[in-house]
Amino acid sequence: MSFRKTAVIIILFFLTILLFTQCEKKQPLEITLPEGKKAEIIFLVGEVFVTSEAGIWIKAKVGDILSEGTKIRTNENSYCEIVINSGTIFRMKDRSELQLVMLPSDEKRNKSYIQLAKGALFSKVHRITYRGEDTVATSTSTLGVRGTEYLVRTQSGEGEGFSEVLVLEGVVQVRMNVRGPSIADVPSQLNSVYRRIGRGVRVKEGYKLKVSEGKVSGIEDAIDEILRQEAVDETRISVLKQEVVLTPEPLVESDRRELQKMRDLTLRFQSGQTMYLSPNFDGVNDEFVFTAGELAKEKVAEWKLLILDAQAQVRRSITNRRVEEGNHMQIPDRITWNLVDRRGGIVQDGDYVYEFYTVDKNGNERLRIKGRIVVDILPPDLTVSTEEKIFSPNEDGVKDTIVIDIEAEQEIEWSCVITTPEGITVKSMEWGTDIPGAFEWDGKGDNGSILPEGVYNIAISGQDRAGNVATEIVEGVTLDVRERSASVDVDYPIFSPNGDGKYDSVTFFPYLSDRTRIDTWDLIVQTEKGETARRFRGLRYIPEQIVWDGVPQKGKIYDYLPEELPSGKYYYFLKVIYRSGVNTFSFKKELILDKESPEVIVQVAPEIFSPDGDGENELLAISPEISDLTPIVFWRAIIYTKNDKVFKTISGSRLSGSDILWDGVSDTGQLVESGEEYYLVVEAIDSALNKGFSEKIPISVDILVIPTERGLKISVTNIEFGFNTANLEGEKTFALLRRGVEVLKTYDKYKIIIEGHTDSTGDENYNLVLSQKRAESVGRFLIQNGINKERLSYKGYGSQYPIDTNATPEGRARNRRVEFILEK
Repeated sequence: MSFRKTAVIIILFFLTILLFTQCEKKQPLEITLPEGKKAEIIFLVGEVFVTSEAGIWIKAKVGDILSEGTKIRTNENSYCEIVINSGTIFRMKDRSELQLVMLPSDEKRNKSYIQLAKGALFSKVHRITYRGEDTVATSTSTLGVRGTEYLVRTQSGEGEGFSEVLVLEGVVQVRMNVRGPSIADVPSQLNSVYRRIGRGVRVKEGYKLKVSEGKVSGIEDAIDEILRQEAVDETRISVLKQEVVLTPEPLVESDRRELQKMRDLTLRFQSGQTMYLSPNFDGVNDEFVFTAGELAKEKVAEWKLLILDAQAQVRRSITNRRVEEGNHMQIPDRITWNLVDRRGGIVQDGDYVYEFYTVDKNGNERLRIKGRIVVDILPPDLTVSTEEKIFSPNEDGVKDTIVIDIEAEQEIEWSCVITTPEGITVKSMEWGTDIPGAFEWDGKGDNGSILPEGVYNIAISGQDRAGNVATEIVEGVTLDVRERSASVDVDYPIFSPNGDGKYDSVTFFPYLSDRTRIDTWDLIVQTEKGETARRFRGLRYIPEQIVWDGVPQKGKIYDYLPEELPSGKYYYFLKVIYRSGVNTFSFKKELILDKESPEVIVQVAPEIFSPDGDGENELLAISPEISDLTPIVFWRAIIYTKNDKVFKTISGSRLSGSDILWDGVSDTGQLVESGEEYYLVVEAIDSALNKGFSEKIPISVDILVIPTERGLKISVTNIEFGFNTANLEGEKTFALLRRGVEVLKTYDKYKIIIEGHTDSTGDENYNLVLSQKRAESVGRFLIQNGINKERLSYKGYGSQYPIDTNATPEGRARNRRVEFILEK
């Protein structure tokens, strides 16, 4: 074999080895890069939020595609990993916030610009597409990056703010963010200072640089001071040139350890399932089981399962048993972690990361699967409450449903079961994660019909993804649709609240078929228009009696009511609402409020009353007209003498509608006096015992001609004489005698004996003489008014013939009289 052929064979052998080696190292991508000017969240732990198109913070998840302008925020013990189109991966540590100001799309438009507001950001470049140019800006500096692994962090608000970059691999160009006029607007002596600031400094692999807010603001103040001076101070500019110089420092061991934690950033891994675990020893999700799946078919030199917390600290490492060099082993199908950390204690609640690595026979380590573990031993948050446990689904609009208020943790699978006390399920519901804030039950079961009356339990349960269960039970929910009856009566349907002590109040007597489990009750009195005049209200207990004094309801909504209710018709009824919501009403009944006296108007006829047996005007017709809201229960007509003494009383319980006739005879059988004046008053009492009176109605009695054994007699008791004289006095006396003349002229065939009478007061002989003179005095008046004197004769009897007692003034007044005896 020639030398040339041998050389070719050797070259081909080494090329084959090199190609094989490269194929071993070049593994296929598991994460697909986002297309265009987009970024994608490829992994996250804990609580991570992004802004929506509307600028609202929303919870992020793996696979979210982010546009330019999107802001990202990580909470405590949280982080996320982001990849952009160029293949650059960023890891945001916890309590960080940034904005994707500009994103690359291809090799020509390969620039990105990220504004880091707070926290820390680690970047790692995978040269799998094109070489990107990344810029990261903080409050104090701007970083220019090309294919570099670095960590940048910024802090403000806690002491002096600063920005710091730590370079693990490559070079980072750093310049300070000094604000001020442009280089064209400053003296030429400052040009060199501006150029130094613009150039910044290159921070190489293994170095770090910190730029404090104090340093930047100090430079800004120095430039401003120089610009204010009239002449440029060369010495100050020389000092400033030194101040703008940035000097990187070597990384210390703690820096390197921190950077090494983040070197596992890669696009070549499978996303594992998020596992939710609850190490509470209830047999549900108490341990983590890693399933190798297709990886179990591979033969590797080593494997390891790492459990890391949200700070990327390794909490547990599970590896294979050591094998002899050159040998290989198979990955087990299942690897179990009992949630015990390397210190021997159960890990606390929180977010964790599991990473599964393999090592091939050439010693190449590769991350194969990465996923999340959420440890949670607390049951889901659940609080239920209800104001009522009794309802009546009878479609009357009152308590037709029962409402259970629910405060529950979201993203939990929830269900509701309604059972009898014996545990029989009558209704069940699966809400999933869409649990209502209030559950309203209409009393229907799974078959859609109203359930029988009784007591039910409502259980609401939820299980989180870690297997923790929360259950709350509302016990003793009562379904009640029984009908009840109600009525109300009064002691008397008419009352008169006028303070006279008679029917001043009314008493209501409520009757219920069921006096238990009352929620509210109302006894309502309404006007004829349906407006509320009075409302009695109570809770739970309704009294046996309710007394109303006629006072109207008070309050702003009753301003339409007067201070005192007017007389009239009112209506009352009882309304009862039971705790279940069942309503019952009594029928409306009438109640009359009457505090007005009856109105009495009376007329009498004839105008001149003459009950002397001659057949003319013998009876007095009394015609009362009585008006009142309620029926009249009693009336009476009283005839009084001119001295206000009761002469005659006529009464009854009801009026027949016809006239009341009176024959002129008193209660004691005495006939009215001839030519005398009387008066009438009619009194009426209504059903509320209100009294009404008519005005005084005068009654004039004619000159009466009464047949006697001696002949016709006219007796007149109200002729007035002077004291102890026979002189006639008073207009009424002369009017009476003139009427007597008219009567006597009708009896012109009769002789007239005029007899004088006195009472028993004084000396009898004197009375005989006085009575004679008075008879003669009357005779002279008759003669003067046309009576023939030949017809007249006179006789004085003194007190011999009294017609009444002399023991009373009234009796003596009647005994002092003049009588005319007519004889043929």
